[in-house]
Amino acid sequence: MSFYTSLTGLNAATTQLAVTSNNIANSGTGGFKRSDTDFGDIFATSPLEKASSVVGRGVSLKEVSQEFSQGNIEFSANSLDLAITGDGFFPLESSDGTKIYTRNGAFMLNEQNQMVNSAGQALQSLPVDSTNKADFGVDPSALTIPRATVSEFLPTTEVELGLNLPSEVTPITATFNPDKPDTYHKTTSLTVYGTSGSANLATIYYVKTANATAETPFNKWQTYVYVDDQEVDTALIQSSDTTGDQYFINKYGELKTRSELLELQSTSADSEKYLITQGTLYKKYSYDVLSEPTKSIPATASLTIAEGSTYSDALNLTNNSDGVDFSAMPRAELENMFTLSIDGSSAVNVGLEHLSGYGSPLSGAEIAFELTNVINERFGDGKNFDFSSAANQTLKMYRGSDNSTSIELDIPTILATHTTLSTATDANWDGQVASEPLAHAINAALAASGDFSDVEVSYSSANQGFRFIQNGSVTDPLYINGGATANDVFGVPADRTFDAEDLATMGTMLLPLDSDEADVLLRGVLPNGENLRATRDQRSGMSVSYAEGAFTVSSGTTGDTSSLALSGPTELAQALLGINVLGNIVQPETSQIYNVPAVRGQASTPAIVTGNPMGIDPRKSFSVNSDNSSMTVIIDSISAQIELTEGLYSIGTFTEHLQETINLMADSLGRTVSGITVDYQDATETLRITGSTTTDNSFIQVAGHADWGLENIDPGFGEASTFIELFPDTSGTSTVYVTQTKDGDWTETTDGGEFDSNDVPYWTPIFLDKGELTFDTSGSLVSPVAGVKLESAGITGGDITLNYDNSTQFNSPFSVLSQSQNGAPEGDLVGVNIGDDGLVVASYSNGSQKSLGKIILANFATPKGLRQVGDTSYYATSVSGDANLGEPGAAGFGTIRAGARERSNVDLTAELVDLITAQRNFQANAKAIETSSSLTQTIIQIRG
Repeated sequence: MSFYTSLTGLNAATTQLAVTSNNIANSGTGGFKRSDTDFGDIFATSPLEKASSVVGRGVSLKEVSQEFSQGNIEFSANSLDLAITGDGFFPLESSDGTKIYTRNGAFMLNEQNQMVNSAGQALQSLPVDSTNKADFGVDPSALTIPRATVSEFLPTTEVELGLNLPSEVTPITATFNPDKPDTYHKTTSLTVYGTSGSANLATIYYVKTANATAETPFNKWQTYVYVDDQEVDTALIQSSDTTGDQYFINKYGELKTRSELLELQSTSADSEKYLITQGTLYKKYSYDVLSEPTKSIPATASLTIAEGSTYSDALNLTNNSDGVDFSAMPRAELENMFTLSIDGSSAVNVGLEHLSGYGSPLSGAEIAFELTNVINERFGDGKNFDFSSAANQTLKMYRGSDNSTSIELDIPTILATHTTLSTATDANWDGQVASEPLAHAINAALAASGDFSDVEVSYSSANQGFRFIQNGSVTDPLYINGGATANDVFGVPADRTFDAEDLATMGTMLLPLDSDEADVLLRGVLPNGENLRATRDQRSGMSVSYAEGAFTVSSGTTGDTSSLALSGPTELAQALLGINVLGNIVQPETSQIYNVPAVRGQASTPAIVTGNPMGIDPRKSFSVNSDNSSMTVIIDSISAQIELTEGLYSIGTFTEHLQETINLMADSLGRTVSGITVDYQDATETLRITGSTTTDNSFIQVAGHADWGLENIDPGFGEASTFIELFPDTSGTSTVYVTQTKDGDWTETTDGGEFDSNDVPYWTPIFLDKGELTFDTSGSLVSPVAGVKLESAGITGGDITLNYDNSTQFNSPFSVLSQSQNGAPEGDLVGVNIGDDGLVVASYSNGSQKSLGKIILANFATPKGLRQVGDTSYYATSVSGDANLGEPGAAGFGTIRAGARERSNVDLTAELVDLITAQRNFQANAKAIETSSSLTQTIIQIRG
């Protein structure tokens, strides 16, 4: 038996020698894993045998197993060589679909641009998402690395040019011709790529067309673009501000951006006025052909005195001595000479009755001045005097040292007698009368009295009181009271015995004439009745002028919405003022549609004064006292020192009182103030005073106490608005229209068939000249601020946006500061980068990079169970389990190193030792056989 036992030992030693020899033979094989032999003893016994006396039967080979430890890494010049650092296998697939696994990472590209090993087995990978994560929802496939970007070129859609255009060059007026260098200044060229991948040469010519002037502070250059020697038109560009916010223009030439219109649309009560309508057919207007601004004017009626009239220019109304004599004209003839409506107000009677009996002839300019005062007074915010109370209807006057001379006037009676107010004696009379007819009635009654015929009475708006002047020699002062009862309207007490010390109770001397007893002023006699005109009908700033035989009546507001209507002229008004018997009407211009041309422009801006923060707490009650009650106010050309009534106020009652006090201002020429508004700005705790007139001559200045924030504040000036007469672009004799396509581009047409002149928005887009570059005087690019679209689709297959951002116009030579375009041609593979995580990124000669996929790794539950199939490759078996796929670097998977390969894990020193051990084992087993053979021979000889 020992012979057979030693024979098994010889076989085992031979197997060990074979495995060791195989390891040594593959020590240079990339990715090779050394093998180990596992042996087991042979022990056989029967159930009835004593185990301790049984001898083993030898040794047997249990398995040849591989050791999957990490081999050394060696670097190579092939970027497709891969090495796994850590656990895992490269999954491969053969041409017949067989799944194979290996640690040998020597790969190359085959004719199909797939990464394969020397056996043609393809390396498997997965596509990646936008974050470069492998998509395990799809089956692995062969990793393909295209050698060129076939059909993956990039057509040029945007070109960016940063230029410096020399500012000192002289504009060229000659017609541009690319073949004549003297018709342009500079050129630039660059290659652009079409939608088919073609390369096209684009050339841009630059021609300076205008230098900046004081009126137009812009330098202009015209560009012409040629692609492959074919001229390319530029798309129409809407004008915009420096941020790209597009401009729209109304019929007055007023420019607003899209953002401004949208804001106004959301906040204005008239939101439809600020709509931006898409798809509308517009007339085309160009930003560069806008006319010079024209100052807005009021509605104006020119009244020409007819030739042959009594008051024609033959009387030379420009000369006072040859002017109109009103001294003999009865009051009735001068009353209600015509009716006037201003800016849609109710009609108001206008006359010159206050000139009846005036001693000196008046020139045309003086008559116009008086008419101006009358019109502004009757349309102002003035009030009537209220004599509805019987206690206030008597006025009594005394004269003489013993008070023996007196007259008692019954107000209703004298009004009925001497004015057209016949209702003054009616039971239903409301007691309302204006200052001028009241003063006239008092004068007429005094003139008829005899004792007081030398007294002249007038109402002084400037002094806010009635003035009584004694003409001729004055021996005794004039005393005034209310008769049996006090007259609260005139501010005088009831009748009683007077002496010289009572002068203060009778009225006050006119301040400038304190020594003149002939001039008595009842100061502080303010109208206490109803408004002369309803608030909705009040107007300000009207004027009448005269020149060369014509009176001109103007509204107090400017713009197309202003209007005038003079009607119902008397014969005197027709002859003296030239008012047409049928009336003179200036209608407001239609403002509901855009295309109606601007005639008078738009409303002007009033003067506004804003104070400093108030020195008192406006949230609480505060006092007006002797220290802060006085202030100086100038409204237009009317100035006054006003006094506020002392007392306790809230901010609301204070602004109302200040407004009323300012509106009582007047001057000695009869000019009055009205329509001034005072309001409180809560956010800044300041007062704001707004004027009622809107011309360049409108002016407000206020000097008051710091309590009101009116100390050392700047004056306010009105500003007449301007408008621009718009002229649409034309092509020959045809008007050019524009409309917007669905993609936002503008197209031009001379077909205005769909243009509805009765349905045009207030705001229309305004455009830049095609191909024009505009620089300001500092050399900065003003327009276009966004890209210019080139209509190059017919040549390159698509439009190209040309952007001139960062271009300048300085006094230095022409230079290209920057030049780039986003197109790219076909590209050849110039490099492949494989990351540690298996991500494969290819770089191409056109500058593009592509993530081609991610190499995955396979791992097994029992790698020793893999079946070797040669070429350091394995099949999965039931012992190894199915392949588990994952990304390199994930848990349970090693990482990948590109440009390197894994060497075999064979340790030659250890293998040589194993080789000696196997040799000794073989020799020992052979000796055992030899010994067994000798023993057997000895036994045979004994028998013999």
